[in-house]
Amino acid sequence: HGGPDVKPQGRGVVAPLVKLAIFTVVTGLATVFLASTLAPYGTGGDPEYRARFTDVTSLLPGDDIRIAGVRVGRVTDIALIDNRVPEVRFTVDEAIRLPRTVQAKIRYRNLVGQRYIALSEVPGTRGRLRPGELIPLPQTQPALNLTVLFNGFRPLFRALSPEDVNRFSYEIIQVLQGEAGTVSSLLS
Repeated sequence: HGGPDVKPQGRGVVAPLVKLAIFTVVTGLATVFLASTLAPYGTGGDPEYRARFTDVTSLLPGDDIRIAGVRVGRVTDIALIDNRVPEVRFTVDEAIRLPRTVQAKIRYRNLVGQRYIALSEVPGTRGRLRPGELIPLPQTQPALNLTVLFNGFRPLFRALSPEDVNRFSYEIIQVLQGEAGTVSSLLS
């Protein structure tokens, strides 16, 4: 038996194929999980509510509805009522029951200007909002107009160095996002 040893080729191919199959399954599951996380919230069976605001600039259908920072629904439509008052229609997860005196505030989601609606409960309220009911103007608050805010700071910006302006702008953003102290501590 003087010839070269010949090893079977089947064993050398099976291991890489098993690894490829495992990689494909794990990648597929991760993709499905990511897609379900990023997809618009709700399946269409969630109850819809309405809210009227004085200003809904940059709020769009598909934007988030959040309670305590957690996404619980989405904006479905924005319409003008009586040619003067914007009305937002939105869904909220069917497991969440909104109190009759719920507060709705438009907030900045990021510095690009995207918005979301933050819902908050007033302690000690009685009764629940039924699907389709309206959150009236006194219980809503539009987003802070950053252009007006920064225009008010224009004289201050002229007196500061560019480094101080950058530091001050960063601090303002931190305060507005709720990640720093109050405006009075910022100004001090």
